[in-house]
Amino acid sequence: MPVGSSSVRVLTSACLAENFTVGDVVEMVADGYRAAADGSLVEKPRMHVDAPGTKTLLHVCPGIWTGGSSVGAYIYTGGNRGQDVPQKVMMLFRLEDGGLEAVIESGWLSWARTGASGAVATRALARQNARTLGIIGTGRQARAQVAAHAAAGSYTEGFCYGRDEARRTSFAADMQAQYGITMTPLPSAEAVVERADVLCTATNSRAPVFDGAAVRPGTHINAIGQHYADRRELDTRTMTGARLYADLVERATTEDGELLIPQSLEPGTQLSVLGSIGEVLTGRCAGRESADEVTIFLSGGTSGEYLSVSQGIAQRAAELDLGATIELATGWPDETAPAREG
Repeated sequence: MPVGSSSVRVLTSACLAENFTVGDVVEMVADGYRAAADGSLVEKPRMHVDAPGTKTLLHVCPGIWTGGSSVGAYIYTGGNRGQDVPQKVMMLFRLEDGGLEAVIESGWLSWARTGASGAVATRALARQNARTLGIIGTGRQARAQVAAHAAAGSYTEGFCYGRDEARRTSFAADMQAQYGITMTPLPSAEAVVERADVLCTATNSRAPVFDGAAVRPGTHINAIGQHYADRRELDTRTMTGARLYADLVERATTEDGELLIPQSLEPGTQLSVLGSIGEVLTGRCAGRESADEVTIFLSGGTSGEYLSVSQGIAQRAAELDLGATIELATGWPDETAPAREG
């Protein structure tokens, strides 16, 4: 029998979607970026574990936030086809005693966090008069970008492209109905790029999704669809003509094909990430310096983002008594005690 127990809060995606908004998550992500930049949040790049004979990968994103008094790890599987089963979870611990505080099923959290990261970067790097939003992709993450940008900025109209005409038409109608942004489906990615002040790429493409010649001066781009060394959404022309920023520089320089592919395939190509969004937010790194510059944010997800969002969610969940609580053992009796008979 256990000696003592501790109450742990368990939260599902359905609970989070009902009680939190993407706008809430935008501010939590921004807090995490600032904390990482000032050193009070220590984060490590994603760790990948795989094994021969299986397509399933294990990903672990750990971090410690001394300013927020939290320790946590975002853990998920990938490479599989388990879309209809829980695959993502955040384990949140208290810094003061190491105790497990919350277990958060993170399908919704991951969706909202990805959208929020793009919106925070846009707020930090886009021109102040940016009003048109361009979306390449029509899946769940593309929807998250629209939701977060609608919550965090002022956009009068949007344009979208996806390879399937029916899906992009449906996507445009849904986004307009849900978020009030006039959204027009267009027949090519370049047509979207040519009209966008802020462009979000949210695809699973392995190759660049538009010709960089279409990028207008002053555009801000969020590349959020890929974080693999052998894949990219942006071509070399786009990358070399822009100021580059990342959620976590150490992550981007080891994971992102946008950086790695041009430098490996095209000798002489030099790409340098100027800094993290947190460093821009805290004034440690210069952001946009002129209206004509093209800025790019490379987003792949960081432990700091997940930790800051999870702490904010856990705090409010405790205040509102959301989710369920379970009792977990904190200790066991003396191992020398006689075994129970029968």
